[in-house]
Amino acid sequence: MSSDQARLDELFELKKRKLNEQKQAASKFQHALTDPDGCLENSRLKLKNLAAGIVASRQPGYFKYHQDNERVAQIESTNELPKLNKEIQRLGNDLANIDSEIAEIQARMRKPSEPPKLDSLSQWVATYGKVSDPNPDRVSSFKKSSKVYGGTKHYPSFKSSATTMKRGLCTK
Repeated sequence: MSSDQARLDELFELKKRKLNEQKQAASKFQHALTDPDGCLENSRLKLKNLAAGIVASRQPGYFKYHQDNERVAQIESTNELPKLNKEIQRLGNDLANIDSEIAEIQARMRKPSEPPKLDSLSQWVATYGKVSDPNPDRVSSFKKSSKVYGGTKHYPSFKSSATTMKRGLCTK
């Protein structure tokens, strides 16, 4: 196994590990947001409570506003979401670097193929095989034009070099 192939295998394993780490960090981030006691539900409850507070403010008395639950308070106090976001971005940058290194190695491993040198039709046939007629029932005939363009005092007449192709069906 070449050193490039060994490095490729190593990079693919590293990429697999980084993708799993990124998946775990994204999962933690999603759970912090979408769990029943997560940030999104807490925001929804706060908005609902504020709307009720606005209605209740027209009446006398005290209105108790929504307080964050323990989980949301812990998330906000430890700055968990920004840390997870930075971790996901760092892993994404690592993955981009790994992908670029993989692409470099794969480009190095691909050898540019040179087309074979062909000097004659027989070499072409030997390399690529005989050409088969895609339409064996069709026939083309070529006829040279007999037109002669007349001359003048200053210019001589000349025969046309045009060829007319006629298409047709071959009858057997």
